[in-house]
Order: sequence, then C-alpha cells, then structure tokens
Amino acid sequence: FNYYFIENLRSGGHFGALKFVAAALVITALLSNLFRYIASILLAVIRTRMIQNVRNDVFESVTRLDISFFTTERKGDIMSRITNDVQQIEYTIMDSLKVVLLEPALIIGYFATLFIISPSLTLYSLILLPLSGALIAGIAKRLKRAASMSQSSMGNLSNQVDEAISGIRLIKAFSAREYIVRKFRNEVDNYSNISISMAKKFDLASPMSEFLGIAVVAGLLLIGGSMVLNPDSALSASLFITFIIVFSRVLQPAKAISTSLSTIQRGIASGERVFQIVDAEEKIKEPADAVDIETFNTGIEFKNVDFAYENEPVLKDITFNLEKGKTIALVGMSGGGKSTIADLIPRFYDPTAGEITIDNIPLSHCSLSS
Repeated sequence: FNYYFIENLRSGGHFGALKFVAAALVITALLSNLFRYIASILLAVIRTRMIQNVRNDVFESVTRLDISFFTTERKGDIMSRITNDVQQIEYTIMDSLKVVLLEPALIIGYFATLFIISPSLTLYSLILLPLSGALIAGIAKRLKRAASMSQSSMGNLSNQVDEAISGIRLIKAFSAREYIVRKFRNEVDNYSNISISMAKKFDLASPMSEFLGIAVVAGLLLIGGSMVLNPDSALSASLFITFIIVFSRVLQPAKAISTSLSTIQRGIASGERVFQIVDAEEKIKEPADAVDIETFNTGIEFKNVDFAYENEPVLKDITFNLEKGKTIALVGMSGGGKSTIADLIPRFYDPTAGEITIDNIPLSHCSLSS
C-alpha cells in the first residue's frame, strides 16, 4: 500500500495520492462487506442443512420405533424434543460455528506474535490463562446440567398441555380444572426457577472471563514491568507496551469463546435428548430369513402365551385358536389384557413366553410388513 501510495504521490501529486486512498477505501470496504455477506450465507446454508437432517432423522426414528417406546415415553416430551430441543441445537450452531472457526485462529496468531516479542513473558501468560479457563469450564459444566433439566421441564409442560387439550371433556365433566391449572402452574414455576438459574450461570461467563483476563494483564504488568526495570533485561519498554497491546487483543476472542462454550453446553444438553430418540434400538426385530405372508388360510393360534409390560404381568398361559372366518369374544374387566392380545397379533409387542402363529408360521419368523 505504501509503495503504490508513494508512486501515486510522485506521478499525480497530492490529489493523485488522495484519489488512490479514496479508491482503496471503497474497494476494501466492498470486499470486506462482500465476503462478510458470503460468509453469512454459507453459515446459514450449513446451519439449515444440518438442522434439516436432524429433524428428518428424529422424525424417521420416531416412526420407526416400537409401540413399547411410546408406552414409556410421554407424547408431549417427544414433541418437545422434536421442536424445542432441535431449535436449541440450531441456536447453538448459529452462535458457535463462527466462533469455533474464527476465534481460535486469531488467538493462535496473537500468541505467535507474543512469542516473537517475548518468549518468557508469553510462557507466564500461558500459565495464568488456563487457571481462568478452568473456572469458565466449571461454569459451563454446571450450565449443561441446568440446561438438561430445563429441556426436561419444557417437555413436561408440553405433555401437560397435550393431556389437558386431549382430555378437556373429562376435565370439564369432573370439575378438575383447578387441579389441572395448579399442576401446570407448579411446572411453570419449576421451569422459571431453572431458567433463572441458567441465566445466572450463562451471564456469569462473559464478565468473569473479562475480569480474569484483566487480572492476567495486571499480573503481566507486574512481571513484565519488573523485567523492563531490570537493566540487564532484553525486554525494552516499547516492546513491553506492544506486548500488552497485542495481549489485550487476545481477550476479545477468548471472551467470545467462553460465551460460546456456555451456549454449546445448552446445545449439547438438547442434543443428548434428541439423540436418545435417534439412537434408540428397535426391540421388535425381523430375522434375516423372514417369510412374507401373502395369504391367510387357516387361523391364528396362541400357544401358552405370557406377556408383561416391564415388570407388570398382564397375560399368563393364554392358549386359544382363532379359525379363519370365525369370531372369538374376549370378555373381561378393564386392564385384563384384551387390547394387549390384539396388539400381540401385529407384533406391536413380542410375548415374554409362548408363541403366536399364523397358518402355523410363528409371527417372529414373518416379515413385519406382511
């Protein structure tokens, strides 16, 4: 820049140099904003595509899982994971991707400069900085636990809203409105308390990192100042001032990383809840040599069938033969297992003992689709 400035000054005088400076300002501003815009678009595409894949994977996993999964998990909590938790992951990517890519490169560049100025003073700073980093990491770890509790509480809220709307006729019929409202308010209070606790931890990271950074600068002032005052030291006053200026530039990306770590912890907590669904294993599995049933000829037979939900037995030693074209009536009190018998036939569940056959072929040997 200096070379071309001098050349323009020589050839065109002061006005020629002025035109060169004005043109340089316009071109650099154009390039700066152009690349900032391109970076924003690229980050938006990356973030959107990642969340698109996560949402598709979660929904496909939900539709793939066995019926037994939905008897142990609440519908509202599943909906919260698909919506709120995935949204939190998107916020995390949006806030953290740029910081993760840019700030470490800046810090490495600054420390390389510091090391060239004064290797010994740089080593002192590398001893002091990890202490502040450990404190920030401790806050971030506690924030992750609070974030996990917050997302679980939001799942409870979603579940209570779903149950209230689905069962509004029963609530009205049994005058249970006050009970439902009280129950909802208690959960809202719990969520609010957790959110306040999270805010305290989240907002503590930035001021603490700034304070600790200034404390490190103060320590370096004492150490470096004593080196400058020592007549035998190779560190001059001008180099020391340059060192302090460059080191102060390290604080901003370090502060951004500490804030980003807090956001990442919230995203990790949501990610763990989401991937509990994505990674859940199917209990009803199809054998490699599964048979496709193309016709129904003779009947369905239960042979000494037992079944239990978790540790709660429902059916014991059930045996009967349902011939094609005939009807069997299952009569019994609520919770006796009538619906469970119906659920066993399409293999929503597998019996804990005994066997069910269709046309003398065990259901466990048939393909799930047929």
